[in-house]
Amino acid sequence: MKEELKIIKGQYIIKQKRKIDNHKPICPTCQKCTHRDFCNFRNNLSKMKICDDCKKCENADICDTFYITKQFKATITVGRDTHGNALRKSFSSTSEDEAVFKAIQYKKDYDMGLVTKTGVKQKSIYNLAMELEEKKYNSGEIKSSTYIRNIETIKLLADKRWAFFPIDKVRREDLEEYLTELRLYSNSSIIKIYNILKRVYAVANYRLMTKNKFFDVEDQIKMPKSVKEDKKVCALTLEQENRFIEYIKVAGAMYKNIYLIALYTGMRIGEIVALTVDDINFKGNYIDINKTVTLDEKGNEKIGSTKTSNGRRKIVINKLVKPILQEAIKDRNKSEQNLIFCRENGSLMCRKVINAELSRICKKIGLPRISMHALRHTFATRCVESGMNFKALQGFMGHADIQTTLDTYADLQDDFKVKEMKKLDKYFEKPV
Repeated sequence: MKEELKIIKGQYIIKQKRKIDNHKPICPTCQKCTHRDFCNFRNNLSKMKICDDCKKCENADICDTFYITKQFKATITVGRDTHGNALRKSFSSTSEDEAVFKAIQYKKDYDMGLVTKTGVKQKSIYNLAMELEEKKYNSGEIKSSTYIRNIETIKLLADKRWAFFPIDKVRREDLEEYLTELRLYSNSSIIKIYNILKRVYAVANYRLMTKNKFFDVEDQIKMPKSVKEDKKVCALTLEQENRFIEYIKVAGAMYKNIYLIALYTGMRIGEIVALTVDDINFKGNYIDINKTVTLDEKGNEKIGSTKTSNGRRKIVINKLVKPILQEAIKDRNKSEQNLIFCRENGSLMCRKVINAELSRICKKIGLPRISMHALRHTFATRCVESGMNFKALQGFMGHADIQTTLDTYADLQDDFKVKEMKKLDKYFEKPV
């Protein structure tokens, strides 16, 4: 059945460099911009066009560097790839009618076979990336939650026409320009996309689909660095932690026991929500962490295996968490899985709601707005401050490699070293 023609229309701003210097004051948006190096201090127009700050600029009329014009864009779906995902093409003009006319004319030519139907029959970067991800998921190499995240990352390529070209036809310049654009994303997003491209080319080279070895060591396209600073998960100070605990106990916060278990054990939110009564062994004095809340292939929450094999672990029930666990078990709702934490109907608790409530509480009592992951970091911070052995901390946190533990708490480790060195200073101060 022929797909109905749908046209998505929009309007955007174009900045064209002035031929003469008007000596106007610098645009306030550009003046406050923290990543002007991305556009080479406003000398690279193509990069300014993809900058979110420039697109939304409210001071365009007084910009000292560019003429400002309005452009119209019409986007149509020209076909579907082998996975059923829409292949789109956009057309721009100074008038909306002309942009729409171009789009309609192209669709007619496309349906008549007068233009190349890229990405439908031949292997492309997009199709190959999807194929590899499907293969990894079907073989059990990755979990459904990882599969969903990776698919969403691959979809970021969907608005690039070259992503649907036969892979051998993609130019090095296309990839380099795209990766440069990614500097507006976070470093974690850049790493994911870069690794997907690298894996796609490795397979394409092995299958002799292309001779271009853009990601080989000798001729490697370098991974860009984000203009944004990496977000660091900050732990609560001891004073902040005590203030938070006092509030949720007095106020009777809805998820009080979940927050306290995270603070006193360092468990992940998914691990806490997946806890059953059978996982708590008061006689042996340990919590058996053997599952977590994850996503299925449709994005729905379910109970599955732990994040990694090292995530499956047993942690000691300390004096602080024991009464919390006892209270939670006593007050739990009934469920088929014998969950400690669940809704009244026995279904899984929503992690997003728990995080949202935590953020609201922090805002109300004047604390930094944090997530459940920050409570996990707070537990680890208290462990480091107490002088706990890092190997023991690795086990409690469920890190596969101790280097992960050392890297995550490097700053705290430095503080610990300073305190330990002071002990040596005091030792030498003693009279002989």
